[in-house]
Amino acid sequence: MENASKALIIAGAILLSILLISLGIMVYNNAKGTISDANLNSEEAQAFNTKISQYCGSDKSGTTMNSLMDAIAASNGAQNGKSVKHYIQVNVNGIDNTVNGTYGYALNGSLADTANSGYPSFDNSNKYKASYKTNDGYISQVIISK
Repeated sequence: MENASKALIIAGAILLSILLISLGIMVYNNAKGTISDANLNSEEAQAFNTKISQYCGSDKSGTTMNSLMDAIAASNGAQNGKSVKHYIQVNVNGIDNTVNGTYGYALNGSLADTANSGYPSFDNSNKYKASYKTNDGYISQVIISK
């Protein structure tokens, strides 16, 4: 009788140990999935931003600014009518009357071009400065000035 009760106690201890180990493995796998998702989102934002940020800076030519407009237009229209996750708005200030204004897709998810004339083109005889603002880690606005 004593041996049987000791055997039951040992069996219960083994089952409890297996349960605790399984719980620990489950918690570890959930935490690992969360960390890898966070890294993936960061890498996705960096890849998205690199397409635009490479054109930003001071003393940029009109050709570079036109390439920037092409990159923004491609990014904003990349999904061919499907929902685009991150829109980029273009603000052009103090250059001339033909280029001044706000262009690009509205940040509220509307697919309407706010200028109704496409993106501006820039004269190669001038130098421009392009900077950007981010929203949730993604570029959301590009500001261009002379």
